[in-house]
Amino acid sequence: MFFLQYRTTGLPDRPDITARYGGAIVSCWVERPTSGDAEVVAKEMIASKGWQVVESLEINQLSDGDHGMSENARQYYEQALLDKEVLVFFVYPPGETRT
Repeated sequence: MFFLQYRTTGLPDRPDITARYGGAIVSCWVERPTSGDAEVVAKEMIASKGWQVVESLEINQLSDGDHGMSENARQYYEQALLDKEVLVFFVYPPGETRT
């Protein structure tokens, strides 16, 4: 299981997103054999929702023994074990940025 996090903005052809949001931080839990495979899946899923990756913030391999996970992160991790991928968008308003 890989945890990936990206800073994103709405795709130029999605004014419904770009007018409403300044961007989003997207946290991804993806079950794939390699980090490269997980990254491809995460970026494709982000694009399918109308967003584009601006910056990669984090890529880490996780295991069930990772005790430092918050309760929310643990829930997403466990859901990804079932569904193979979980994406969570933390959106912010126009004119703001996040890192």
